[in-house]
Amino acid sequence: MITLNYIFKNIDDFEEKLAEQRISLQEECLVQIFTANLTEEDAVLLAQEIYSRMPAAKIIGASASGVINNGEQYDKDTLIIVEKFEKSEVVTGSFSWECPTEELVRDVLSEIEDKHPKVVRVLFGDYCNRVHPFVEAFNEIGGAIVLAGGLAGETSIENGGCFVFTPEGVVRNGLVTAAVCGENVKVYNSVNNSQEPLSPVYTITKCEGNVIREIEGIPAYEWLEKNLGLSSKKIYKDWKDTASNDPLARFPIVVEGHNGATRYMRYDETLDEIALYFCGLPSGTRFRIGYTSPIRCVEGCHSICDDIARVPIEALFCYSCRFRKIYLGNCAKWELSPFLDANICGAFMLCEIGMLNGRSELLNGSCVFNGVAENEAYIMPNMDVFENLYNIENDNKEL
Repeated sequence: MITLNYIFKNIDDFEEKLAEQRISLQEECLVQIFTANLTEEDAVLLAQEIYSRMPAAKIIGASASGVINNGEQYDKDTLIIVEKFEKSEVVTGSFSWECPTEELVRDVLSEIEDKHPKVVRVLFGDYCNRVHPFVEAFNEIGGAIVLAGGLAGETSIENGGCFVFTPEGVVRNGLVTAAVCGENVKVYNSVNNSQEPLSPVYTITKCEGNVIREIEGIPAYEWLEKNLGLSSKKIYKDWKDTASNDPLARFPIVVEGHNGATRYMRYDETLDEIALYFCGLPSGTRFRIGYTSPIRCVEGCHSICDDIARVPIEALFCYSCRFRKIYLGNCAKWELSPFLDANICGAFMLCEIGMLNGRSELLNGSCVFNGVAENEAYIMPNMDVFENLYNIENDNKEL
């Protein structure tokens, strides 16, 4: 396969880069667009312009809270990823949440079930709270198919929101998918969640949608006031302010039975309740309080490097969390530094989907690595970078 990761400048320059990579405009390709700086209208116009020059291309896109290319982090740019497969088939689709969740998952799988699907990349828009049940239903119905992606991030444009799109337009209250199918496809997937559990196990005894009403039989705010020392019901102005000052954002919940997957809580002023960001959990969910640890992040990165050299990968992508960028600074520059020679790219999402221990999980605050290959091509991470990474100062004292 042939790949091109391109920070968009203009359409003519993009076309030149395709020619340099020997990707014909007439060939079928998968094109993914992640934009941190375009409006909905301009994003769709870009997809249409690309389609006008690449009429055989399958194109999906999403807003992002920043993009990553060659280990560099871009907060106000658009990343275009082109993948030309030699032996595999790509099937894209757009879907609405109008039908029940299990029916929606079956719709996503219906067009690919006889084509040996290996990975389904899925991007959700509109701050959807049904992502968790979608992932759970996919685990039941999709079997061993890898699910990778997440909830679209917010752009740098004020009040830009999050959205997904195709050349036909923005997909309202829905999702877009790209499945890579074929017996020759090899898929790599791993997760660095960097969360350190701190507490004993507790139970959410009453949760309705994304609103947590009771923990251990006690009203959620009262329980958090007692256990985390919350002293005010305060709303924070933006993500950076939230990450710096809101203790609920500093201490996520680590969900038991989900391979270390985490969720972030917030105070909802409108409801005067504790709620989860962009997802729900069923009543009876057991969890522990955790925190984001830079040291745990480096350890997770080292473990991924050990694994990644054993799996064929021709294109490596990461779905990282917006909170991760705020907590860990330019995490792309140091967390992804072992993979600079691998042409790694990625996007910052509001929540991520990755596979852990053979099971798809909805994640917050994580970095999901997803690689594909048709041939026996291997990435050799640069392990020398860990001489410096292990000197990163931990923030235990501050916490």
